[in-house]
Amino acid sequence: MESLKFITSLTFILSGLMAVGITARIACLILAGIITGEAVPELINKMTKKLTAAIIAICLSTVLGVIRHYYF
Repeated sequence: MESLKFITSLTFILSGLMAVGITARIACLILAGIITGEAVPELINKMTKKLTAAIIAICLSTVLGVIRHYYF
């Protein structure tokens, strides 16, 4: 339980910004691909690692928010 003290507002803000940044970058890449004429399923197949990183970042920020809300 002592390690929970390291979850601060800054940690929560950074994880949220990371999730927003990754998600915005993916949306930008998908829109750029659509404009150049690529098919969306092909774009999504190319970005599986980035999509996984976005999902992990969103889950991390959610978990940190829940922990911070209930324990602090």
